[in-house]
Amino acid sequence: GRNDDGEGGSEEDDGEDRSKAEEGRSESDEEIEIEHSPDQEVEIVVEPPEHSGGSPRSLSTADCPPSSSLGQPTALKHYRPRTPLACPASHLYLAPRDQAGMKRRRVLGFEGGARGNLIWQPATGLFVYSSGCVVIAEDLSNGEQRHFVGHVEEVSTLAVQHDGQVLASASPAFDSTPCEIRIWRTDTGKCSKVLTFHSHAVTCMDYSRDDRFLLSLGTFQENALAIWSSVDYSLLTATNLSLAAHELRWDPSTAYEFTTVGAGGSVIFWLLEEEPGGRGCKLKTHEPEVPAELLQEHPESLEFTSLCYGPDSTLFVGSNTGLLTLWDTRENRCVMYWKTGSSEIGVVFCSGGKLLTGNTAGSLQLWSVDTTVSPPAVTMETAMEIDGGVFSAAFDAKAELGLVGTSADTVWYINWPERSRVKLVSGHADQVSCVAFCVGGSHLASCSLDGSLAVWSLDAMEQVVLFQAPKKTCTCVAFSPPCHSSVAVTADQKSTPSPPSSPPHLVAGYGDGSLRVFDVEKARMVQKMQPHAASVRAV
Repeated sequence: GRNDDGEGGSEEDDGEDRSKAEEGRSESDEEIEIEHSPDQEVEIVVEPPEHSGGSPRSLSTADCPPSSSLGQPTALKHYRPRTPLACPASHLYLAPRDQAGMKRRRVLGFEGGARGNLIWQPATGLFVYSSGCVVIAEDLSNGEQRHFVGHVEEVSTLAVQHDGQVLASASPAFDSTPCEIRIWRTDTGKCSKVLTFHSHAVTCMDYSRDDRFLLSLGTFQENALAIWSSVDYSLLTATNLSLAAHELRWDPSTAYEFTTVGAGGSVIFWLLEEEPGGRGCKLKTHEPEVPAELLQEHPESLEFTSLCYGPDSTLFVGSNTGLLTLWDTRENRCVMYWKTGSSEIGVVFCSGGKLLTGNTAGSLQLWSVDTTVSPPAVTMETAMEIDGGVFSAAFDAKAELGLVGTSADTVWYINWPERSRVKLVSGHADQVSCVAFCVGGSHLASCSLDGSLAVWSLDAMEQVVLFQAPKKTCTCVAFSPPCHSSVAVTADQKSTPSPPSSPPHLVAGYGDGSLRVFDVEKARMVQKMQPHAASVRAV
């Protein structure tokens, strides 16, 4: 898998070095950032389609929206597959039971390029996220992982049934590989079904309140919306939207209504009607008017990017301009709107009288909401900054504790009552260029083309320290030989060096021909040299 996960950097400041820790910053004389981890009413009638799996369908001219509507949306929320850096393996070797082989022990990283690929159910304890082609179920109490393996392209989005027993994951098409939706049993990790309907990629999925239906939403190349029966995962109905949609959600108060939001300031309320005898389904839609003042302010660029149902038949919808709108789902109209900032809103969550918004600038905002009064009362309580744009989040019923996934390929644990945050998952944001093991096997170092150099504890399986060189590419890394602090003498007069108590120094090569030496224990750079005029390839 391509686990492109990492930390964000800051702009380079010539002549100054900045060392960043969780507690603050200190000055040094090199442009290296260091993060030291602590111990820690239109009606559409669609007959049951013949296609319910198999090869991907191709859109005909009749069911394809006008070409002008298939332009790439500007909203960052819309999923865009990364270009694969390597071709799939032509052969796969599995070692027989009586022979030595390799088994995946742990995956380090989070897929920040995906959308809605983080799931946490406090009631069941289920915590699932994706990294590259792998779907990971992790036990937060002990850190143990189970891996769901089957996708050959990066996972774009996830959905889980409300009982936590069934998981759906999607991956895009590339070359001869079709776009897939895989259905998994979370208790066994076994794939029970592979669905191939969408021709490009899936940007969002959601299960209905009673888990009878699964919605899948295609990317802008096709704008296809599909509804699957979760009994046998046959395709019940499908249609095409005239404009790209960025997110969809089932109404938690009913099993037959859902909403999509997307480009052109579109908000569409949908009603699914089953025909008697299972002969097909009908989709009824209603597209309400967007307040004229919103369209006048953003006549061509307004896109709704995120949504969440609230109490008392309300719906909160975020936009790419930082506007948050409140809709009455009984009358299907916008009742109020306000500005949360200037950045695109990637996540909206509402529960327990609290409203959470997360934007592409890495800002989380917590609001108190009272929808029993007219007009509804909304007050911002507090805000928190994290290291990347927010496109995935899951919180408890009181919106106090939650997990947030970012475009910096990190996952954060958020505690609003204590105003605290803890980084749970991190990795590299670009291609990993080199890895090196410390003598003795206690630590692992990895470097990336994003300029980051990470040191990992193999016992705790977590990041110990991160050295970041902004606007540089880190191409290779090596540990120095260990320095033994004492020597033990055995009965036969042979001396045995005691193992080092901490990892030795690191040396890393960079794309500008420089070498940097780091003291891992003290989490600082100790030397920089420029011996080469071209990129360093090996140390």
